[in-house]
Amino acid sequence: MSQATDYSLANQSGAAFRAELNSILAAVASLNSGDTEPSTTYAHMLWMDTANNVVKKRNAGNDGWVILPIDPTADYTTKANTISEGTATSGVTIDGLTLKDAGLALGSDADGDLYFRDSGALARLGAGSDDDLLTMVSGSPAWAANGALVPSGAVMAWPTETAPSGWLECNGQSLSRTTYADLFAAIGTTYGYADASHFYIPDYRGLFFRGWDHSKGNDPDAGDRTTFESATQTGDHVPTFQNHELDSHKHDIWSDDGTVTQTGSGKQWPGTANEETRRTQYTGGNETRPKNVTVMWVIKT
Repeated sequence: MSQATDYSLANQSGAAFRAELNSILAAVASLNSGDTEPSTTYAHMLWMDTANNVVKKRNAGNDGWVILPIDPTADYTTKANTISEGTATSGVTIDGLTLKDAGLALGSDADGDLYFRDSGALARLGAGSDDDLLTMVSGSPAWAANGALVPSGAVMAWPTETAPSGWLECNGQSLSRTTYADLFAAIGTTYGYADASHFYIPDYRGLFFRGWDHSKGNDPDAGDRTTFESATQTGDHVPTFQNHELDSHKHDIWSDDGTVTQTGSGKQWPGTANEETRRTQYTGGNETRPKNVTVMWVIKT
């Protein structure tokens, strides 16, 4: 290891001058090697940091170090661009991203750690786990488990017959309040419960969704909605149920000669000539419905 106090050669005797020159040359030859940074630094100078076994280069502003993509432990190998933590960030480049005086820029190192500018200083975020998602918490980067950004209790349509990991089919089953604590915290006993240790999730099998009217008036019969499964709410609330129904309407039945005649799938007769109650023949299927495709409704645990 060799470092020079500075690179200034003062006027002095021959022996002293030679000793100082040799010290400076040794520092240059060894890349200013040492376990602490040189006491006097210059823009673009090199430093072999023996404490961390990395080669660093002083930035142009002489206020920070950049780790070079060089592995001093092996021949002809490189390390991923990275940067060490410090107090100065302006102009420092990490993996092609430059930390400016304002804003946020990210860079990573060979260990998967992330570096970012936080309140004028360089901060480090340790590597996350597999499949973690990078998010922001109070203005700073943070890792979140995959799926954690979707709140427990969220419901979505799923296109296969097998629910994805972290989700359950909305089939009305009873769940443990401790095993599914997050889901229970979200929906509680809204859909009923079997006992004090369990709760029901909704059963949406074979049903369409309708948005909560919430006094808007788009659901004219909102006040007449009934309880859904084991839930207790009625009226204009969530969750409540409506059975199938046709809009109120009528069909005119007529005849111009006073006789009852067959016309296709129905009959015609005059209202004044026949007091007997009559009905048209049945037509249609088992329910009134729009075109549809099946999905599995699933809920986030």
